[in-house]
Amino acid sequence: MEILNQLSSQKGDKTEDSNKIVAEKCIANPRMLAEIAIGLEDKDKKLQSDCIEVFTLVSEKNPELIVRYADNILVCSRIYLQTRKLLPPKRKKS
Repeated sequence: MEILNQLSSQKGDKTEDSNKIVAEKCIANPRMLAEIAIGLEDKDKKLQSDCIEVFTLVSEKNPELIVRYADNILVCSRIYLQTRKLLPPKRKKS
């Protein structure tokens, strides 16, 4: 998981710079996005956040590259936001 080690949280980078570099690498080599998708499910919340950011940055320039990961991104984003109390829990259907 070499590309995950280059993300901001893993490098101790307090800026978004490392994530921007990773996003550019993923645009150049879309196969790397598979590793970023795996990072979405990691227990490390900072790593998850970095992965979401990379997908966001990639989508701004080449949205077609993230289509295959869209369902996973949405599920992980919802969980991420709920655990931070930024989004209400999903309502149960009655």
